[in-house]
Amino acid sequence: VRHPPIQLTLALLAHPQWQLDWGVPDLAQSLQLLLKLDPVRAWLLSRQVLDCNLPALELWQRERVGFRAAQGYDLLRQWLDSYRQGPEQPIDLFFQRVFGELLSRLPPARDDLVVCRQLLVSAHKFIKTTGRINLGISPGAAFIRMLSAGTVAAESLLEPANREHAVILTTPYAYISGHLRSTVQVWMDCTSRRWFQQDVR
Repeated sequence: VRHPPIQLTLALLAHPQWQLDWGVPDLAQSLQLLLKLDPVRAWLLSRQVLDCNLPALELWQRERVGFRAAQGYDLLRQWLDSYRQGPEQPIDLFFQRVFGELLSRLPPARDDLVVCRQLLVSAHKFIKTTGRINLGISPGAAFIRMLSAGTVAAESLLEPANREHAVILTTPYAYISGHLRSTVQVWMDCTSRRWFQQDVR
């Protein structure tokens, strides 16, 4: 699955005000897939990015990575600059824009399309659920943080065959945002230290 890392990396690059860290390996992988580069050229270009800014390449840098790669880098740089000039968009709309304007040019793969759809659904539900809550930070930044921490997962597009006789394992957020109902609910805090403490008396 290739597209979601690109979407997340571009979200971080497009919103430097979030002050969230991005990794050079993730950026290199995104550039490799998005610009159709080999790993070496993608790594060289990723090392040029500082503080979410894609600086203009000098002539010697263009010669080193190749002019075709440099041209793709310039187009991505222009796209990010154009987005930053406007107001911040909701994260689900941003993902839609990335897919429509950038990712749609990549060779389609069914798994990639399904996961992109799952990411859009998850982002949309997150924005809808947290719309009445003051998070203290941008909802988009909160979504990226929770996604990176594993609190929010990409929603599955597959419905259980028989939900009436099913056991659903999910997070509290996914249960509430998914409008699920069940006769019996068992809530557990798996991060509690009490799971590891035993009474030895």
